[in-house]
Amino acid sequence: MTQENKTLFDSMVGIANAYKNSAELMKIGNLLTKFFASRQGVTAPQGRPLEFDCEILPRILLYSLNIEIQLKALYLADSDQKVKSHDLEDLFNRLAAARQQEIIGKMPQPYNVEADFRKVLHDNKDIFVDWRYSYEQSQLECNIGFLNYLSSALAGIVLPIVNA
Repeated sequence: MTQENKTLFDSMVGIANAYKNSAELMKIGNLLTKFFASRQGVTAPQGRPLEFDCEILPRILLYSLNIEIQLKALYLADSDQKVKSHDLEDLFNRLAAARQQEIIGKMPQPYNVEADFRKVLHDNKDIFVDWRYSYEQSQLECNIGFLNYLSSALAGIVLPIVNA
């Protein structure tokens, strides 16, 4: 990897970690919000559960950005090339087969089985694009547990590269 791309890689990983840390802090903030809101009878707009607005939507977006940037960083580290895409499946499929297996191997059950991993990844490939305009959608689905696990698995791979 060129020095310029190594600097870019390190910056990408730093930004990705900021997104993940923000998502994790939101869990704590959501617990506090629910606690105080329950004492005051506060509800979210349009009758949605309070946690949707306070936690779920921002966490989904933060995890998806974290995953996207980490996949792009791995692609940069492995190929010395940049890529533009929000499609998580496309970004994953650009990685070498060995790197894909490394990621899948760091996932917990049932996501550590390639067919299961690929199915859930496919189902969640457009999370950032779909969820950033959630107010325009009548129905959205995602697997936030998978996003959390994938974010952590990727961090376990990219952080050692930063520290190398």
